[in-house]
Amino acid sequence: MSDGDEDIAIFAWVKRILRGKPSDERELQRTASLHCNELRSIRHSLQKATNDADAAISKAVQELRDSTVAAALEAFELERLSPTISDGKLSILRRFGYRTLSRLQNVSARELQQLPGIGPVTSQSVLRACRAAIDEIQSQPLSMPLPDDIGKQHQQLLAAVGRRVRLLRVPSQLLARLQAVADTLDRQLKTAKQTSSFLQRLWRTEAREFNEQAAHLSLRQTLAGQAESALAEGRAALNLLIAPRQLDELIADYGERFADYTSVLEQYVGPATTYGRVPEAHAKVPDGAVETGAVPHWPPLSSRADQVSRGIFGGVPQEIADRVEGIALSVQSLKVRPRAYQLFGAKYVISQKRCVLGDEMGLGKTIEAMAAMTHLQETEGCSRFLVVAPAGTVGNWCRELSEHSSLPSRLLHGFSRDHDFGFWLRHGGVAVTSYETMLRLDSLFRYPLDMLVVDEAHYVKNPLARRSQAIEQLAQMAKRVTLMTGTPMENAPHEFVNLIRLCDERVAAGLKVNRELVVSPGRFERQVAAVYLRRNQDDVLHELPECIMVDEWVTLGNAEQTNYQDEVRKRNFAGMRRAANGIDESAGKLERLAELLDNYRQTGAKVVLFSFFLDSLDRMQRLADTQHRIDGSVPPAHRLSVIDEFSREPGFGVLVCQIVSGGVGINLHCASAVILMEPQLKPTTEWQAIKRVHRMGQTRRVVAHRVLAHDTVDQRLVELVARKAESFDRYARESVVKDASRAAVDSSIPALEQTLIHAELRRLGAA
Repeated sequence: MSDGDEDIAIFAWVKRILRGKPSDERELQRTASLHCNELRSIRHSLQKATNDADAAISKAVQELRDSTVAAALEAFELERLSPTISDGKLSILRRFGYRTLSRLQNVSARELQQLPGIGPVTSQSVLRACRAAIDEIQSQPLSMPLPDDIGKQHQQLLAAVGRRVRLLRVPSQLLARLQAVADTLDRQLKTAKQTSSFLQRLWRTEAREFNEQAAHLSLRQTLAGQAESALAEGRAALNLLIAPRQLDELIADYGERFADYTSVLEQYVGPATTYGRVPEAHAKVPDGAVETGAVPHWPPLSSRADQVSRGIFGGVPQEIADRVEGIALSVQSLKVRPRAYQLFGAKYVISQKRCVLGDEMGLGKTIEAMAAMTHLQETEGCSRFLVVAPAGTVGNWCRELSEHSSLPSRLLHGFSRDHDFGFWLRHGGVAVTSYETMLRLDSLFRYPLDMLVVDEAHYVKNPLARRSQAIEQLAQMAKRVTLMTGTPMENAPHEFVNLIRLCDERVAAGLKVNRELVVSPGRFERQVAAVYLRRNQDDVLHELPECIMVDEWVTLGNAEQTNYQDEVRKRNFAGMRRAANGIDESAGKLERLAELLDNYRQTGAKVVLFSFFLDSLDRMQRLADTQHRIDGSVPPAHRLSVIDEFSREPGFGVLVCQIVSGGVGINLHCASAVILMEPQLKPTTEWQAIKRVHRMGQTRRVVAHRVLAHDTVDQRLVELVARKAESFDRYARESVVKDASRAAVDSSIPALEQTLIHAELRRLGAA
């Protein structure tokens, strides 16, 4: 090095020492320090919010329970203890101001004995009676109101639960991620500071300069990547925690997120919590319903009143329940808190491996399936899940997976299905496809599955159908199989057995000979318990308002009768049903529909109209003056947007649905009235339609109307289909077989149609 070069190097060295760290390095380190502190602050805030919310809920529950008990004791007059306490003794107690349990709650026997006429024996007798009554009141479950009955006394509890509900939307891995990124930043920041310290600058070497540049490059990359992403997610999580505080806002939020609030409350007050009923004005039975035939004799939608509630275990034997409960479920990445019965359902699916999840419609089987998949991913490293569902529900599955879990999902549907299939094979997650698309994905049948979920599994009840055979092939390649259906038997018991056969050949083989079930009731329940779990709404949804069934009978006009009789003589079964619905806007059924809609318009309720026939839908839509409609022509991807628009519309609204398109796999609990314009060939079709409205999250009493025409196929159909409903109630609802004749379980729809045609021909004297 020449003298001139040496002078330049010395000058650069002195300049570097005097200048210190470059400004961009100082700014980088300052930004890293701020980000590191913010990450830790967000993590602390989220953790504290969770702890504070839990403590606030526990405190509010206890205060509400105490105030509820105090009010009950104050309202409990001592006369209700008669004849435990004689009238004479009651008169003495009243005279000295002891009129209610509240007044006697903390009174001792010695104090009572100071009253004239009250001796040691009487005082002890009075206090024993009071203590028994107080214990009974204190043992009652906490009564939570439905949204329309919320009072000021519930404000503190709802505010705390509202915060906890929002915390469920925060990904469980976020706290760990915030901590990890903060620790990474902290380490890199220390390294960067060390490499650019005064001593490092003083004894500068090429290697040290390289280390300094590398340290700051790593810090810059972390800030631009992991730190920015984690901060954005953390800030969004903090924004989620902003819950309403005013009572009116809390009531609105409680109603909108009723299922979420109920799920959280269940953890603190127990599943036996009772819920108040909505005042009559909010779910009014239309005027004139009784006069027009309000006969509540529909097939049962839930377990009958004379049956004992079987609780969250669904009546499975104790040894199976104990084994299922022994599973330590891991669902950290779920963004929703499952109910107690849903947790048991998820554990059952995991424990039994191949089963029919037959919970009644509206109980949230999707959540149970997601919880099972989440557990398998978190504990066993499973990564390849497949959901097969009707085309109309695949969009809903993708939405549920996105909103309520951290499981990655891919929709195998439409033009991009092959590309998405390849992505799913490489990266794993939940693939969602329809029955129709499944048949076109030949490569789908070449790869093993960690879990196969078949939604609306009654679609594969016929073992000879192509889609049933495809599902059977997929089931053979899957480690676990869950067949989900709220209606496992639509027509006959052998259909139910066909579903069981997909899970366990030996169990199915022991249940039938040809088409007949041959086992005793007790043995049947024991045999299917290992592959079939069913809970009914009455077993687990204690908060669900009632559902009232109303048959609206109308009489056809002369022109309608003539048209109907012509269709009967043609032996045109579909024509008979359509003629019973009317031929124009003057139809008797439409007149009754107009009256019902006028009534619901006055109460501001939302109404869902169902019919099988498109021409009936056209007339209903014109009468209701609504743009909300779902039929077979509406693409599955667009149906959710129709439902969203209908749900967001304030006050009265009408959604018109073709029952085969809108009666399955969608959630319509924003409505409180259902109107079916004709009876269906299968009772389960009607149940599915009603359960779109009467389901978990519903806060209003639901009224379901079936508009029927006297002296038509409607009347005969109601009578015959009731037998199928009875058969379902015996075989599938309670998992127990009772006596049933072949006539009650005839599964042939063509045979049913011919029976109805001949019955109408005989009635008209044209047979």
